Amino acid sequence: SMTTSDVATLLDRARAWADDDPDDQTRARLLQLIAEVEAGGDPADLADRFDGTLEFGTAGLRGALGPGSNRMNRVVVLRAAAGLAAYLRDTGSLSGASVVIGYDARYNSDVFARDTAEVMTVAGFNALHLGLLGALAGLAAVWAFGFGNDSSMTGLRLVLSREAFPYWTIMHVTVSWIP
Repeated sequence: SMTTSDVATLLDRARAWADDDPDDQTRARLLQLIAEVEAGGDPADLADRFDGTLEFGTAGLRGALGPGSNRMNRVVVLRAAAGLAAYLRDTGSLSGASVVIGYDARYNSDVFARDTAEVMTVAGFNALHLGLLGALAGLAAVWAFGFGNDSSMTGLRLVLSREAFPYWTIMHVTVSWIP
């Protein structure tokens, strides 16, 4: 059971998240959950949404769609893209290096891909936003565009997991070669 102080801290985190959320749907859902907890409702669902952050594993970054740091949403995607851009810079990728972004037709794929491309572009990378190419787009595009270029390229694929709606996966691969 959560203490009054725990609930107050949770509500503060949730309000701050809602302030940063560029997505009308997830922000509205989060504000609804906040209002329910403020009215005395059970904070368990809201607490679960902020119980840690999604982390990259062998299957990439994946989680249920919805608001909060423990769900897949535009805030998480933007932060993950910024983290990947920083990682690429820290590991020697030069400004102007290419990042290939592919996605499929499922829910929010295009939005997550556009957000990722915008972050990569602002970070100084050449974001190749390839549009609707299917689940293996990022990986296939690395090979299609990669040979003949003289720098490293990172491929991202943003796909909805086959396992169970509404789970999302973001995977990345970096390919380096000598021309």
